[in-house]
Amino acid sequence: MFEPPPLPQTNRRYLFVDMNAYFASCEQHLHPKLLGQPVAVTPSLGSSLTSVSYEAKALGIKNGMRAMDAQLACPSLRVIVTRHRPYLHIHQQIVKIVENLSPHVSVRSIDEVAIRLCRNEDPWLLGRQIKQDIARQIGPALRCSIGIGPNAWLAKLATDLEKPDGLVEVRLADLPTVYRALTLPDLPGINWRMARQLQRAGISTPYLLATAETSWLEQRFGSWGLRWAWQLRGYDGVPAVGLGSFTHRGGQRKSLSHSHVLPPTLRSPQRARQVLRKLVEKVGHHLREEQLIAHYTWCVIRFESGQNHGFGRRLSGVSSTSELWQAIWLPLAPAWRQPVKQIVVGVANLSPRTAESYHLFPEAEKAARLSRAADDIHNRFGVNALQSARLLGQTEIAADKITFQPYRFKGDYL
Repeated sequence: MFEPPPLPQTNRRYLFVDMNAYFASCEQHLHPKLLGQPVAVTPSLGSSLTSVSYEAKALGIKNGMRAMDAQLACPSLRVIVTRHRPYLHIHQQIVKIVENLSPHVSVRSIDEVAIRLCRNEDPWLLGRQIKQDIARQIGPALRCSIGIGPNAWLAKLATDLEKPDGLVEVRLADLPTVYRALTLPDLPGINWRMARQLQRAGISTPYLLATAETSWLEQRFGSWGLRWAWQLRGYDGVPAVGLGSFTHRGGQRKSLSHSHVLPPTLRSPQRARQVLRKLVEKVGHHLREEQLIAHYTWCVIRFESGQNHGFGRRLSGVSSTSELWQAIWLPLAPAWRQPVKQIVVGVANLSPRTAESYHLFPEAEKAARLSRAADDIHNRFGVNALQSARLLGQTEIAADKITFQPYRFKGDYL
């Protein structure tokens, strides 16, 4: 049975910062004339909306609406195609502001930051200071809802109770009242499928989930149900469910990967090879930005026919793009004969790059130095300032995506 932490539950252990309508707010910040106007952001004009300003929400526009339908429903709506790098740059500024105010900062995603509070920190003063510094140092368009709670998940839940620009504390004594006012899909991490599964088991509200017998939850749902129960009851130190893992300052990842579903125009073997090259460059770039080397690489190719081809290969501790490309392309070349639907490239068994990590062989060290020089150019002049000859003029291939994962890199990252 999964046991809760032995430490007693206490209030005010975490503060959670959730930026409001982040992408749309970034566009209002970058274009001051849009401040106070209905704005929506979409990956493409034929896709759905991913971020909607509160002015647009007041007119009935919601996330997930098709961009064209939203424009028809609200002719005054300004629909903007996503621009990743400015959003990432603003994210870095926000993280820097928060880190200057508190020592225990965890980046949850591009628009969320958690803080484990010190004993002498007043969360209300800290929350107000974060809001003030973001408005003063970045701009008034960037607003955030801040939650205070006994664990990170409850602090995140508190941010949803007052938007936009809220500052809310959820205390242990408040939990029964809070849960009775919410539905299961209101809880961070529970979607309608999970809610339906809980309802079939007789749990129709957050209050019933929080007060259910732990032995029954373990029998019915395993450790997953137990973690939800302890989390809802305010225990700290429980492996989070529905919140994801935090990347703490100084933490080290064990693996990383990039994938891309190819549109029909890129599925020919020749074009798919260009996508593969771009994904390898992304993986190598991230390895070097985090000062890591890889001892294992893998790749999976999914073809239009439904067949899959994959492999894994041990490495001697590399991070250069050319070495990764050789390790991945050579085993794949014989199978590269049919239209490709999806490519996944990853590395694992990562370790910090130290002085001993540098290559003894001149050619390998030359490749590593060349990759680091390319990174310097990308960080200074932009990611497309220097391109591989194989990708010249193909900047749209495997274009940059925002994955909502923690970003701890510097400069213009992929």
